Amino acid sequence: MLSRLYTNGCSLTYHTAIAKEDQWSAILGKMLDIPIVINDGQGCGSNERIFRRTYEYLQHNKEFNNETLFLIQLTWPFRFEYYQSDKTWASINQESVVCNDQTHGRQLLNLRSKYYTPEENSYRFLQQVTSLEYLFKSFDIKNYYFISAYKDDDESIEYIKFLDDNITWLYKTFHKSYYFHNLFTKISEADGHPDKEGNELIANWIAKGLSLRE
Repeated sequence: MLSRLYTNGCSLTYHTAIAKEDQWSAILGKMLDIPIVINDGQGCGSNERIFRRTYEYLQHNKEFNNETLFLIQLTWPFRFEYYQSDKTWASINQESVVCNDQTHGRQLLNLRSKYYTPEENSYRFLQQVTSLEYLFKSFDIKNYYFISAYKDDDESIEYIKFLDDNITWLYKTFHKSYYFHNLFTKISEADGHPDKEGNELIANWIAKGLSLRE
C-alpha cells in the first residue's frame, strides 16, 4: 500500500509560478489516491542536487521508503551545484545562467566552459543517472522510476542500450521516458514551463506509464 509520493526534479517539477496543488505531483497524488505528496523539485536544480536531496530523504525516512512511490525527473547534465562558505548549496544553470547571481558560481561556470567538450554531456549524464539507480538499489527501494527532460543527442547504440538495460525508466526505455515526449501546454512563450493544463497532461502521461509497468 503506497502512502507517499516523492518527486524530485528541476522547475519542470516545481515551478513557483504554478500553485502547489496544480503541479503534476499533486495532481498525480490525487489520481493515485496517495495521501502524502512530497515535491522536492527546485528551479535551476541539477542532477547533482536531485541525487543529494533524494539521498537525504531516503536516509531520514527509512520507515516510509517501502511504502513510497519515487518519481525522479532528470534534468540537463551540464547544470551543477557547489557548497558555499555559508554552508548552503548554490545551483548553476546551463547557458551561462547563474541562479542568485553568485560571483563564485560565475567563476566556476567560466572555468568549466573554457575546457568543456560536447562529449562530456553523455558521460556526465551516464554518471548521474547510474548513481541515482545505485542509490535506490542500495536502499532496496522497489517503487521508483525515472523520466527525463534531457534528450541526449548522442545516438550511440551502446550508450542508449546501456541506459535502457540498466536504468528503471518509467516507459522502460530512455527515449520513451523523455519528458517532452508528452507535449504540454505552456504558461507563455516567455515562460516555457507547463501551465495548469500542462501539468495535468504530464500527470496523465505518468499515470499511463505506471499502468503499463504493472
